[in-house]
Order: sequence, then C-alpha cells, then structure tokens
Amino acid sequence: MTQNEANTIGTDLLHAYVDNQLDRKDRTRVETHLRDHPEAAADVAAWQRQNESMRELFADAPSQEGIAAARAALSAPDKAGMVSRSPHPAWRMAAAITLFIAGAALGFGLRPTVLPSQETPLLQLAINDAFSAHRVYAADPHRPVELRANEEELLVNWLSRRIGTPLAAPNLSGQGYDLVGGRLLSGDDGPAALFMYEGAAGDRVTVFVSTDRIEEFASFRFEARDDGLQAAHWTEDELQFAVVGPVDRDTIRAMAIAVYEQII
Repeated sequence: MTQNEANTIGTDLLHAYVDNQLDRKDRTRVETHLRDHPEAAADVAAWQRQNESMRELFADAPSQEGIAAARAALSAPDKAGMVSRSPHPAWRMAAAITLFIAGAALGFGLRPTVLPSQETPLLQLAINDAFSAHRVYAADPHRPVELRANEEELLVNWLSRRIGTPLAAPNLSGQGYDLVGGRLLSGDDGPAALFMYEGAAGDRVTVFVSTDRIEEFASFRFEARDDGLQAAHWTEDELQFAVVGPVDRDTIRAMAIAVYEQII
C-alpha cells in the first residue's frame, strides 16, 4: 500500500469495513492498514463488539424490523417528565443506543439514521442554540457558569424550577470530564439549561437542555461544524438535549450515551 492510499483510510472507511459495506479491493486495503496500525485495529474490534451486542439484542428480528422496534420504543407516548416513567426503561435505553450506534456507523454527517420525513425547523434551531451557547460560555475564562459544581444541588433545583421539569447534572467522570457548573439560558421557545464539564487538558464539553417543542419524534442526530465542534442531539420527553464539544465523534457518542442512560 502506498503512503497516499494509507492516508485515505479514515474513520468513515473503517466504519464501512465494520458494516461489510466495502468491495474486495477496499477491504484488502483496510485489512493491510489494520495490520500496520494497532490503534485502528483496536477501534475496529470495539465497533465490531458493539455491533455484535446489538445483533444479539435483536436476534429474533430482521435488521429493518429491529430498527423499527427501536424507533417505536423511543417514541412511546407514555412519558411525562425527565425521570424514567416507561414501564420498560431498559428496553427504551437499549433501543436508543441501538439507533445511536447505527447512526455512528453510517458516519457523522448532518443526517441521522432515523428522522422525520422533513426536517423540523425547530430541530435545527435547537442544535444551533446548543453550538452558540457552547462557543460563548465554554471559552469564558472568568464566569463560564452561574453556579459552580460545589453548588450542584442548588444549581439543579434552580434549573429544574425554571425549566419546569426535574433535571439532573449528568456525571461524565467516566469519560474523563468533571462538572464545572451550569447556567440558565433562553431558548427559542422558553428557558434552557447549560451544564458545563472540563477535561484534564482544560477542554470543555457542554450539555444543553431546552424546552423547544418538536412535535415529531427525532432520533439521535449528529452534526459537526467547521470550527472543530461536534454534537450529538436528541429529543426526550418534550425536551431537546445536545452534547457539544471539541472532541472526536467516538467521544461525543460515548458522552451522549452516558447522558441518555442517566435521564431515562
């Protein structure tokens, strides 16, 4: 393999390899690349294990039926707030992660695996607000948040009252990020909450929660911006959630799954 060919083995091609979407020539190129790059081989092995877990979860259903079942589980109408109210929360979490991993495997573009037939304008407004809030406050060296992590209980109670539903500050320590604090913001359709986290290198990630109402169900949605920010966005219980940060797509995916697990 030439150096130019090696340079073309990016994450998208690796995901296509995991999903058996490559022809014989490209599969050979990727396999040669994996032999020479242990870190890439480890990533591929992890993605393959994730896919196998999802296949086991929906072992009795064809792939399209499995996706349909996951979507139906997530859009069940028996929800009233932010904490778990579904009679089968574990099923709903598994369904969401199924769609999330499937979407990630298909690439980190502007379209998710499952979306309404026509994009809802509020969906784009909400993600734009999340990016804007991150840019403004994550870079602020003096007052990035209104209440600090040492006042977490006060922060959560205050934001819950203003948002109108019980909130919690997700724990992202498992992903290497500690809570800095949070603040109240204004969304297009009401108040919004911003939780901020900081990694060991000083980089910051934010979790944006808004009350912008979107009537149609929308699955996990991924978006990247030219300034290096990436986001994962989804709807849950008439709230919009977005995890935004200057991190790679696997990290933002892991964070979003962690947040989702803690809110259902």
